[in-house]
Amino acid sequence: MAQITAASFTSEAFANLQPRKPRAARDPTLPVLAAKDEILEAVRTHATVLIVGETGSGKSTQIPQFLLDAKVCTPKDGKRLCVTQPRRVAVLTVSERVAAERGGDLGGEVGYAMRFERVVSKRTSAVFATDGLIVREMLGDTELKRYGCVIVDEAHERSVHTDVLLGLCKRTQRKRPLKLILMSATLDVASLQNYFEDCAVVKVPGRLHDVDVFYCAEAVDDYHEACVQCCTQLHADPTCEGDILVFMPGQEEIAACQALLEERLAGVLVVPLYAALSKEKQLEAFVPAPRGKRKFIISTTIAETSVTVSGVRHVIDPGWAKNRGCDARGFEALRVEATSKAQARQRAGRAGREAPGRCYRLYPETAWSSLPDATPPEILRCDLAGVVLSLKALGVQRPEAFDFVTRPPRHALLRALETLYACDALDAKGALTALGRRLASLPLPPLLALAVDLASTTFKDGAPDVLWVISAVVASEHGLFVQPRNGEARDDAIRARDAFEDRSGDLWTSRNALRAAAVEKNRPHWCRKRFLGVSAVDSALRVRKQLLDVLDGTIFAPAKTIPLDTARTAALDCVAKALCVQNAAVRDPVKRCFRALRNDAEVAVHPGSVLHGRNPPPEALIFASSVHTTKLFLRGVTAVDAATLARLAPRLFSAAAT
Repeated sequence: MAQITAASFTSEAFANLQPRKPRAARDPTLPVLAAKDEILEAVRTHATVLIVGETGSGKSTQIPQFLLDAKVCTPKDGKRLCVTQPRRVAVLTVSERVAAERGGDLGGEVGYAMRFERVVSKRTSAVFATDGLIVREMLGDTELKRYGCVIVDEAHERSVHTDVLLGLCKRTQRKRPLKLILMSATLDVASLQNYFEDCAVVKVPGRLHDVDVFYCAEAVDDYHEACVQCCTQLHADPTCEGDILVFMPGQEEIAACQALLEERLAGVLVVPLYAALSKEKQLEAFVPAPRGKRKFIISTTIAETSVTVSGVRHVIDPGWAKNRGCDARGFEALRVEATSKAQARQRAGRAGREAPGRCYRLYPETAWSSLPDATPPEILRCDLAGVVLSLKALGVQRPEAFDFVTRPPRHALLRALETLYACDALDAKGALTALGRRLASLPLPPLLALAVDLASTTFKDGAPDVLWVISAVVASEHGLFVQPRNGEARDDAIRARDAFEDRSGDLWTSRNALRAAAVEKNRPHWCRKRFLGVSAVDSALRVRKQLLDVLDGTIFAPAKTIPLDTARTAALDCVAKALCVQNAAVRDPVKRCFRALRNDAEVAVHPGSVLHGRNPPPEALIFASSVHTTKLFLRGVTAVDAATLARLAPRLFSAAAT
């Protein structure tokens, strides 16, 4: 059985506190300072407060300090202030800034908590955390008894964790006093006022600095090239001062843009910023550029909110973002979609955090009216198996009756229940099983958590290799291997991948590459030479280490007595048994394609897969993820045969059916 150590999520790592540092200067011109008394009065007299203020008004750093100074909740009373952010990088940067302004180190009065990492002590009064971690903490403390006040920052983003947290906080408010504050520049005030029972609204007027917005005269054909050209023109303009922040949809697009900029502009510093990077790599984006150098930060939506990247005066916004969503057939896939107006405003605001700035939108002004006002809440467009599993573990017997801010589609909830039943996480009556409780305790999506649990119980011979595979899947949305656009480089990349290729497919190929990379001393050089993404490999190794920290290490330690073929077979069977619950497809010999077994959808192997073009093609596949471009492509593909599916999951498949 996969075992979670007590220290994983609930206990506190007591930091070695340093002597109090001099306070960092607080900007006296922040607009939010003028609203301090109004905000505190609203918090004292209402259970829930909505605070709406422009980007750069100082909400994220100052309002937590208002509450600390007013001693709204203190650790002496057994109640702390909790401030949630949707992203890890915002947790780190905002908590660090607040600690500096209060003259202390992280882990003193101000601390932070994220998945696998907690810097908190007995003295900590304010804990900055990701909203997903707070939901997970509630598995052991369903009423958030350790917190007297919860601030949900950037509440407009409406991640699935945010919506669940708001529902749980509302449930807690009916049982005990809990102050709840929601902050954003673009809140849907009307719907939230209707949702909460005792709610006040405070509007913070004014913004710190003006931002001039420019549009393209006409639509661009290639936004990658347009971004690079815009950067080149700005860099060549002697009147253009400050650093440049470029938004890109995802990790793959960032890598392509970074390569083009470094090729065309000598002497500039190009820094990527996205969620899969390590904490240290993310924080490089916030380090000032060396004297005489301009810094280009290329980021996903991670830089849209809360974080201030020092020195940025110019923002380039091509108008695209990568969103995760489920289609009508139940396939969850990443899609590149146009940003909403709210997102575009947030992006423009990044240029005016420290001084007047400019935002260059790489689409015509006429296209603005066609943009949606806001991105639909994630809970309306994502797979809900993880949400339902968490709610069940929190004692919510009927997730369909849970008081969501925005009610998810009934068919999505039913599909989630079906997935969890197929995993044996729920019994025939819909009650959480012992296995389901174990899966809920793991910081992984249900199918991957199932693979880890199976490795620790049924497939122990393959347990160490399962962890390598799962780490690779979690760490990178597109896999470990870089896929260059240039034809000659693409051929070189394929030849480099051949050294790690396994006949079963992508998952074991990634396992081979990751294990080889783990022992290299000069890993970045070694990875680049073999067309492996350096950040993807680093992230996968970090995930593996973090999982080992919360699992029973004896089970997942390499065993020299087990033959390699035995371990390989056990690991592949383990992963196939877990993924085939939802992600299995069989060959359609008539149409010469693959069909997903769960809903008979027509799918194809992604061109970047080692199984793409395999002749003869496999008779069946299991896959880790999907992406929708010209058609629905499968990633992280591994070949199996029909008899294997029937053997591993007889309740779901039969030899006749497959």
